[in-house]
Amino acid sequence: MIEQDSYILLDASACKHYCYHMGTDEDNVVNSAEFAFASFLERYMVPILEYAQPRQIIVAHDAGIVYRKILYPEYKAQRIDKELTDEEKLEREQKAILGDMMKRFWAALGITQCRVDGVEADDLLAYLAQNLPGKKQLFTTDGDMLQLANDDCTVFMRGEPQTEGTHHEIPYILTSIAKSMLGDTSDNYKGISGFGPAKFQHLMAVYGVDGVLELESCVDSGKFGPLEEAIESTDDKV
Repeated sequence: MIEQDSYILLDASACKHYCYHMGTDEDNVVNSAEFAFASFLERYMVPILEYAQPRQIIVAHDAGIVYRKILYPEYKAQRIDKELTDEEKLEREQKAILGDMMKRFWAALGITQCRVDGVEADDLLAYLAQNLPGKKQLFTTDGDMLQLANDDCTVFMRGEPQTEGTHHEIPYILTSIAKSMLGDTSDNYKGISGFGPAKFQHLMAVYGVDGVLELESCVDSGKFGPLEEAIESTDDKV
């Protein structure tokens, strides 16, 4: 249930793509923007506005990947533009129209919309979720965002609230370190050669979630003393 007096954070791109692909528009070759906009209202805005005021809502828009490329130059480097079919061109046109309809709807209600040049919406949402005071409720379809779920931030995945749990057998709180170690082909993260899901599960089984979080802390800080001590005491070099 959506809580009153909390910040409502919306991932505009995820919302658009999810609503566009909900159901089938029998009257057109591809789903029309109007068909998808009805899903947008029914799935997102009507339930949210039953409990929240427009002033509580913040919408984040994608504005490029320069920030990610600075951190990791190979980010999404494997993605290349391909020639679209006629149907794919129609879909792209309708999604663009849908996106414009959503922006105008939010603007008409006085809802805050934000973007930062060169920054993807999920990075902006992560900043807001971690820095805004009080309770937050974040609406997305991106599983990576589940790492933000905690007592102060509920992540709604496709409308379903999540505060704790696992995604692909990985606890939400370990999403970042797991992605770093296992890699992610969609974003072109290489991961550690020879290190797969079974070895990550072994790490969790032996050292627990707290132990893996300590490993993440070592990586973030660049201080590997605790890790070296653990290897020496256990002879476990997984």
